[in-house]
Amino acid sequence: MSKPLTPTLSTLWTHNQVCSHCLSALKVDFYKRQIEGVPILSIYAYNEQFKEALYRFKAKGDIELAGVFIDNYKNYLRLKYRGYYIVPIPSSKQRDKERGFNHVEEVFKRLGLPLIYCIKKKVDFKQSDLDYEGRQHVIDKLEVIDGQQISGKRILLVDDLVTTGATIKAALKLVSQYLPRSVQCLTLAYVKEKV
Repeated sequence: MSKPLTPTLSTLWTHNQVCSHCLSALKVDFYKRQIEGVPILSIYAYNEQFKEALYRFKAKGDIELAGVFIDNYKNYLRLKYRGYYIVPIPSSKQRDKERGFNHVEEVFKRLGLPLIYCIKKKVDFKQSDLDYEGRQHVIDKLEVIDGQQISGKRILLVDDLVTTGATIKAALKLVSQYLPRSVQCLTLAYVKEKV
């Protein structure tokens, strides 16, 4: 079992005070693939250490971890996605209220790119509560509000985790109706596809 993360891990990471064992445990992968022909980049492989850190961040509300996930790579990502507008995949409103922040927004706003909040949930649900079949119909639970704000723009869809890709596919279908100039996706982690 891995050691629990401390609330000051972000500060320690920034000052290179996190041991190399802990750093290597969060497996940085920069995994590239395409979903529906759209490039998607995932920073980490979803392993036990990442799962533990994400749990501390999302379920326990440890907001300090937002920087741990992305700060070491934000300069690279700012350059890679220069000119893009961040569009976060929405999370459960109830969970956001309980933890006191939206975890996806909290991480990716650190890139300093403009944010557009145009994808909304029609009903509040947790994606982790959906089975495979339910995830295939997630598009029925999402909608775009004021899609003209993404028309003609470079859009960067962001989320914490990609598993089946169903949520990303749904978001892509929704935003493509408003003719963005281009779309790419960025997630913190990915679950390795079973071969």
